[in-house]
Amino acid sequence: MKLNNANKKIALQACSKFAGLSADAISLLAATAETELYQADEDIFSYGETSDRAYVIVSGEVDIYIPHKAESVRTLPTGELFGEYGLFASQRSAGARAKTETVLLSIEYSRFRACLFEAPQVMYRLFDVTVKRLIDLEGRQS
Repeated sequence: MKLNNANKKIALQACSKFAGLSADAISLLAATAETELYQADEDIFSYGETSDRAYVIVSGEVDIYIPHKAESVRTLPTGELFGEYGLFASQRSAGARAKTETVLLSIEYSRFRACLFEAPQVMYRLFDVTVKRLIDLEGRQS
């Protein structure tokens, strides 16, 4: 299943982390985003892998795993962004696996960064989400 640019734009606009991006920035992301399809229980990426892209869930659900925990620490629904931590680190800090059949848009970090420079408020939103996820994770480990 390959999404056309119009459907990619719709999926990107549905992601709350991209609220505030201009139509031009959304178009740039859509033009470079790749559609990826995963079956239930298929790995998207693993902990420690080199990271080079972020993902938006177009449909389906994705489980996030961390080392030494058998169960998922978080299930992400349609419209969520994940894999963005790799913007700040060269390796994956967690693993991601499709919980159900899942369609994703993958966005290379170079394109993603260009859009963040255009709309700095999106970077603040990403920091907010990152900090909340870390606080939640720390709470689960104590």
